[in-house]
Amino acid sequence: MSRSPKILTITCFALLSSAGLAHAHAVQLEANAPPLVEYFRLGVEHILTGFDHLVFLLGVVLIATRTRSVLAAVTAFTLAHSLTLALSVLGFVSVSPRLVEPLIALSVAYVGLENFWARDASRRYRITFAFGLVHGFGFAGALAEIGLPPDRVAGALACFNLGVEAGQLVVLAALWPLLLWFHNSHVRPFMKLAAVVNVAIVVLGTTWAVERSLGGEAAVATDLASTENEMRAATNNLPPPAADKPHRDTEPSVAPSDIRSVYASVATSPLAERICHIMQRFPRERRAECGGESVGVTLDGECTRMLSAALASGALKAEAGLDGRCVSALESRYETCEFMQYPSLSPVAACTDLWLGQLAAGAVCRSSLECKTGLSCHGISPTQTGVCGAAKPKGASCGTAIDALASYLPHNEADHPECTGSCTQGRCQ
Repeated sequence: MSRSPKILTITCFALLSSAGLAHAHAVQLEANAPPLVEYFRLGVEHILTGFDHLVFLLGVVLIATRTRSVLAAVTAFTLAHSLTLALSVLGFVSVSPRLVEPLIALSVAYVGLENFWARDASRRYRITFAFGLVHGFGFAGALAEIGLPPDRVAGALACFNLGVEAGQLVVLAALWPLLLWFHNSHVRPFMKLAAVVNVAIVVLGTTWAVERSLGGEAAVATDLASTENEMRAATNNLPPPAADKPHRDTEPSVAPSDIRSVYASVATSPLAERICHIMQRFPRERRAECGGESVGVTLDGECTRMLSAALASGALKAEAGLDGRCVSALESRYETCEFMQYPSLSPVAACTDLWLGQLAAGAVCRSSLECKTGLSCHGISPTQTGVCGAAKPKGASCGTAIDALASYLPHNEADHPECTGSCTQGRCQ
């Protein structure tokens, strides 16, 4: 085997051997990153670390012999996952990760199996469109963990999707020409290599499907149904937001509804403005000064609006004296440029302990930070309120709520657990 085929072999198996990381390829939003540009980067990062999606694409193009067929298949995949990504994030369609994740794995296994008998890839766009619909729900699950700015949902969603497409095109631009050259110039070695790679694809897809389907016993289903019934009952029993009976100590001043108008109309809180500035804009200003960069777009405006609304409703309070200590600690941290030598910085205790949620179980919430310790805001989205409730049991769906305010402010995640255990692959463990 010549050097180039060896390089291709190493490339394929490097991708496949790294694919075990597909168990958790969600990415995290940096606290001080500009919103829309950062969502593009997160989209690129998600596809480049989402090895199940990459292995699926490898299987799709592995047997193709014409660029036209590859473009048709990839375009169909893009259109499909863009559609379901948008529908899911915007709240029009909801599919449990318990179903989505195993189906994504099965799509990988199916493509590998089909490669053994398929001889013509010109019509593969049909299957890539069908499976693309499923992969789009997977992308939506990752984006739900990141969070979206309520007043820039469309822009952030578009940038994330464009980032996914850019990362996908980078991979294909590097892999497809090499595959095509190898197929045309070394037919027999290519067929042998393709057979081995297809076996690996089938094994990986099947393994992922089994692992992602574990925990589906009847007991788990019963626990999940019980949790959902409790949440539904809590929502139905909420008192109406009557003008003559305010509930400032137990629930925010807005019933479950569109919350964008609340964030747009609330008066700016001096405390919110000061805290969001020190946590969002100030670090970027100092990085710009120390590194000779531009400050760029910051998140302090969105943070201030949401935090002001939470404080004004009485749903969230600040621990007395900690706001000053938080500001002082961050000013001291960024006083010199020494912080530039560290890739990440640990949270400041005075900042993470600052917030005291006031809402009891069953109260309408706009962020888990508004709920009392031990409770989480279930069912929230960039545009809809949720309900404070206890941590979900093992087997319940998780990781789909988009808590923008919590993503902007450092906090103790243990104070507002979504699950009694951990959230893995969209299910409470």
